[in-house]
Amino acid sequence: MSEPIYKNIKSTFTEASKAQKEGDYLFYTFNQNNSGGSFHDSENFGQYVIVAARSAKEANRLAEDLGLYFDGVDGGSDCDCCGDRWYRVNEGDGTETPEAYGKDPEALLAEGGFFRDKVVVHYPDGSKRVIERTDRKRRGV
Repeated sequence: MSEPIYKNIKSTFTEASKAQKEGDYLFYTFNQNNSGGSFHDSENFGQYVIVAARSAKEANRLAEDLGLYFDGVDGGSDCDCCGDRWYRVNEGDGTETPEAYGKDPEALLAEGGFFRDKVVVHYPDGSKRVIERTDRKRRGV
């Protein structure tokens, strides 16, 4: 029998809160919506962007510095039927290691699937790690 999902959520949240109090960095994941039927791509982001920050507020600011934007439908840059391309992260979204959907970025991309071609992880020291699928041409870039 599997463990209840709420136990895992509580455990993750508790660990994240402790790390924030100690001043450690957490990793916040931004998932790109293919608003208008395509993805935007740059050296700083792909379908997923993971940013190390001390808080969700800081992660959102850093993401904007990297070229992400929020409220694109209201601003007229994103399709109103598809929704905003990027959404802000919230406190409690941070994880101790880089991950997307609870998985290491390399494992996520190795699974394959539509819209899983590139992850860029940005570290506190300014370095970044670009993880890309090499077995097919990326879509919408």
